[in-house]
Amino acid sequence: NARANSLPFRNASFDFIFCVNAVHHFDDKPGFIRDAFTLLKPGGGLAIVGIDPRTIRKRYIYDYFDTTLPTDLARYPSFGQIVDAMSEAGLEDINHRILHVWRDRLHGREVLSDPFLQHDSNSTLALLSNEQYRIGLERINEAAKANAVFETILPFGMTTGRRSPWDSILRLT
Repeated sequence: NARANSLPFRNASFDFIFCVNAVHHFDDKPGFIRDAFTLLKPGGGLAIVGIDPRTIRKRYIYDYFDTTLPTDLARYPSFGQIVDAMSEAGLEDINHRILHVWRDRLHGREVLSDPFLQHDSNSTLALLSNEQYRIGLERINEAAKANAVFETILPFGMTTGRRSPWDSILRLT
């Protein structure tokens, strides 16, 4: 158990580092990727899975909670920023792809049973003050009474890169 930007491991300790839906919580996202590079053995791989709010086609909470989209845009790196940080760190064979698109469509009051609508269910809503959350929930309740459709289309991307298998030899010359 450690902070992402001060991992207590020796360099070249891992064959694979996998980060799932967490990089947006790290203090220094490019720094984490640089640190991951040094923790990888030559030939080792890094995979970062998560979302990029810039690619979300629809997320109903953004429609009802005013500050959620701007907040997410500020804290989530874009998929391109992750690719760039991997390249700058020295990783090779960098690839990005959409792993899965989560789709959800709720009608009317059905939305009120959505577990992702709970204040502490995800970091996007958990960052809201109680008052901001209350106001957004009131908006959702009003829309639910009018039988609104609440839709989410959320692409999950994976960006991968690997440390060159020749890296330790190249660094010695």
